[in-house]
Amino acid sequence: MEDLSTLLEKLENDKMRDYVFARSETTSDSDAYKRAHINKAIFYTWPKETRELMNKLAVKIRIDHSFRARSILSEHVAEAAEVKISGLKHRDERIKQSASTEILDRMLGKPKQAVEHSGEVTETISIVEVIKAHAEE
Repeated sequence: MEDLSTLLEKLENDKMRDYVFARSETTSDSDAYKRAHINKAIFYTWPKETRELMNKLAVKIRIDHSFRARSILSEHVAEAAEVKISGLKHRDERIKQSASTEILDRMLGKPKQAVEHSGEVTETISIVEVIKAHAEE
């Protein structure tokens, strides 16, 4: 299988390559051709197979970037954890509290948050009924 740069070189022109890179950073064809400064009419004159190939290349680029970023981050996880831990020993109480909260949230999960609901109730949830029944006793 050919590598990504070889496949990109096979595209007919720089505008197509610009589209691929823009598409790797966007969620739609239209956002990509606008970002690449390509007229919509020109984009749709390209054969469907070419547009599909460009979108596949964009996905490969997105995956490649994601993989490289994850690799870089994974190499520094221990160091980042040490920085968080060092915050526990900081003189500033706010920094200690912030570091403590973040470590606990990451290790134990964030505490549950109360959610208020306003509006018409169209269906009851059984757990709410149990709490309501228990409160009335």
